[in-house]
Amino acid sequence: MITGTLQPATKRLLTRGTGRQVLVRNLQNNDLWECFQVAEGWRYDASRVGSWMLEETVHFFDFALWYLAASGDPVSVRAFGNQRPGRAQGMYDNLCAIVRFDGDACATITQTIAGFEHHLVVEITGTQGAIRTAWSGTMDRDHHPVYQFSVQPKGFAFERGVREAVHESIAISGEVYELQEQIRLTAQALRERRPLVSSIDARKRVICCIEAERSVRENREIGLSFAAPPPAPPRGAEAGRERGG
Repeated sequence: MITGTLQPATKRLLTRGTGRQVLVRNLQNNDLWECFQVAEGWRYDASRVGSWMLEETVHFFDFALWYLAASGDPVSVRAFGNQRPGRAQGMYDNLCAIVRFDGDACATITQTIAGFEHHLVVEITGTQGAIRTAWSGTMDRDHHPVYQFSVQPKGFAFERGVREAVHESIAISGEVYELQEQIRLTAQALRERRPLVSSIDARKRVICCIEAERSVRENREIGLSFAAPPPAPPRGAEAGRERGG
C-alpha cells in the first residue's frame, strides 16, 4: 500500500504549488490474461483472490485516501461495474467509482481489466494548480515503460496554464523496480518490529472496497463508516455462554 512506502517528501512534491486538493482522478487499463497463465490462474478464482476490487482496485482507493487525507475520511462511495459472462460475483471487468469526502473534495476511480497492455493515468486538481502523471507498458512488469510527471504550479498565468506545464523528470518507475523497494522496506520494518502499514489505515481501504462492491450490487450510493468494531468477548466468557453458564 502507498501509505507505507511513499515518504513525506514524495507527498510534498506531489502537493507543491497546487493549493488545496479537490479532485483525484485515476484511470487504469490493463489485461489480466498474463496472470491467467501462472499459478493455475488464481486471479480468476474467486475462492482464492476474493474479488478484483480487493486485489487490484484497493491500491487506487489507498492512493485517494492517502492523498486526500487533509479532507478527512471519505463519507460515501458510488460505484458502477459490469463483467463478462461466466465471472463470479465481485469479478468486475469494468469499474467506475466516485468517493466523496467532506466539503467539495472527491476522487474518481475508473478501471478496466478487459483491455490490452497496461496503462495508468492519475490526474489531481487543486484550487491553484494541477498534476498529471501517466505510465504505459506492455504489462505491469515491463522493464522499459514510458512514463511522465507534469505539474501546472501556482502562479501560471491563465493563458499559459491551459496549454503548458512543468515536466518533472523521474529516474525510474514501474512495478519491477518499486516492488524491490517495497521488499526492502518490509524487511527493514520486520527487523524493527513495526508494521509497514497501520491496521487502521488498511481497514479503511478494505471497507471502501467492500462498500463499493455493495454499491454496484444495490445500485446506490453507500455511506461509509469507519467506527471501530466492538471488542470480541473474552474467550472464557464465550465458552461459558456456549455451556449455558
